[in-house]
Amino acid sequence: MVSAGATTPLVLQRVATSWTQSWLPIVLLSDERHSTVAGERNDEAVRRVLRDTPFDGVRIVAPPVGTDLADAARIWAQAISSLPQPIVALVSMADDGHVAGLFADCRYDSVSDSVVVTRESPKAPSQRITLSAEFLRAIPHRIAVVTGSQKLHVLARLHKESVVPIASVCPSEWFTDSPVPE
Repeated sequence: MVSAGATTPLVLQRVATSWTQSWLPIVLLSDERHSTVAGERNDEAVRRVLRDTPFDGVRIVAPPVGTDLADAARIWAQAISSLPQPIVALVSMADDGHVAGLFADCRYDSVSDSVVVTRESPKAPSQRITLSAEFLRAIPHRIAVVTGSQKLHVLARLHKESVVPIASVCPSEWFTDSPVPE
């Protein structure tokens, strides 16, 4: 499972370029911007970074395009239910502390145990489909990759409060490019 921010697709690309196994993983996106605008979708970004790597053409499980939000979420939830349980979740944290499509103070409608939707994302586009925090927490290895000094203040808040959205995922491992302030 991989989130599709700016950092995690590049980490996935690094894994792909050094891949030596005879089998290929299935890549399950953590979230998707519900949009038909070219270049705005997370699955397109992941496909782009995997081109010309051993993961070029790997199966990417993402919500479908061209249907309404609720239908896309239901179709995606059904596809997820047919997959084996993910073993590794590779997520990144945005400047506001959101992870996948999980934002603070945002209302979500549950579609299944694994998928939730929002029509009021604080970041455009407003309609998002995301894996639920509960589904993400059930993945045994939840690796959070956090880069950029502008995110240090959010990491510092994690020690004091639990309203930071990434806290709902309970990462089991953290990789940061700067020491976290106390």
